[in-house]
Amino acid sequence: MAGKKTVPADRNFEVSGELQGRKGKQKFSLSINAHNESYAAEKALCIIGSKHKKPRRKVLLTEIKEAQAKKK
Repeated sequence: MAGKKTVPADRNFEVSGELQGRKGKQKFSLSINAHNESYAAEKALCIIGSKHKKPRRKVLLTEIKEAQAKKK
């Protein structure tokens, strides 16, 4: 992948949803640093799948919103 430049992710997104488990649905919320909403959704699905061994069809993303910048 030579020649491909990466752009730093400059926005924070709050991704929330539900995942199907043995004991029913379980809610989650993640804070993700990404370029745009679709990349944040993709990253959330990857994280949930990796940590909890859940396929994408068992994960439902309900809300993706840009987090407000913290004031100093």
